[in-house]
Amino acid sequence: MSRARTVACLLVLATLALASPAQAAEFKWAGQGEAQSLDPHATTEFQTMALIGNMYEPLVRRDKDLKLEPALAESWEVVSPTLWRFKLRKGVAFHDGAPFTADDVLATLERTRTPGADAKTKVQSIADIKKIDDHTIEVTTRRPTPILLSEISDWFMMSKAWCAKNDAMSVADARKGAENYATRNANGTGPFKLVSREPDVRTVLEANSKWWDKPQHNVTRATYMPISNSATRMAALLSGEIDFAQPVPTQDINRLKADSNIRWFRVRRRESSSSASTTSATSCSTAASRTRTPSRTPASARPSTRPSTSTPSSARSWTAPRPRAAA
Repeated sequence: MSRARTVACLLVLATLALASPAQAAEFKWAGQGEAQSLDPHATTEFQTMALIGNMYEPLVRRDKDLKLEPALAESWEVVSPTLWRFKLRKGVAFHDGAPFTADDVLATLERTRTPGADAKTKVQSIADIKKIDDHTIEVTTRRPTPILLSEISDWFMMSKAWCAKNDAMSVADARKGAENYATRNANGTGPFKLVSREPDVRTVLEANSKWWDKPQHNVTRATYMPISNSATRMAALLSGEIDFAQPVPTQDINRLKADSNIRWFRVRRRESSSSASTTSATSCSTAASRTRTPSRTPASARPSTRPSTSTPSSARSWTAPRPRAAA
């Protein structure tokens, strides 16, 4: 009896799960691009954010239906048109064990505003954030901003202590090739932790056993490998070197569909405009995963992720519903 190896399409965080909790296999996937940095504030490029979203989390996130839901903030209220009060989730820890508190949110805001940060566009409507207590903050916006939650749904929180310890309180400008400790290292609160990073070769992650949320996957280890050449990427999938490949070249779709060991599908992606008056558009991309018999499948685990808007929805970047075959 065969079983599907898990699929992960980190195309704006539309990664999908095929495995059942009783099955486990190390998951390896490939895409055509590489993450530019592991710093969650250095860039808003989607390939980078898709990978980072497995390690870092925002205050609010998108669920599998792209609806906003609580993440590191467990609740919020609109006190006035320009004042929002957020209750932060208690019991959340960064990967190094440090607790997540209001001080980290304030430090993250200041860090996101440093010159090298592309992510400053995510907080441009925020005038100030005030700490009420360790788990309560008040956000003042420059003007009434009804779409604030959407704007910060992929604004990832960082540890103030970790950044200070590693001289990373400012963002290194990735566009100029600048680096600091946060460029190749990570310390988030998300469902996966960084094991190793070899730019342009592989990035290895492992499941965070102390994650505050309930995992909807059985992955214990996952490896991402950038393979820019489409023919090489498809060859790796067909040979079993990787379990998932995205995107799939149009000319290869029929060949993959004819192979009983390959499952292919179309991933829907919602692209948001920065304008509140502009509706979102939906685009599609194709991907494929490999199926194998149990004897050929490593005894580990495999991931899944949720779809997001233009970037990954951190907290559940590996947790999503089972994939639907393309029509």
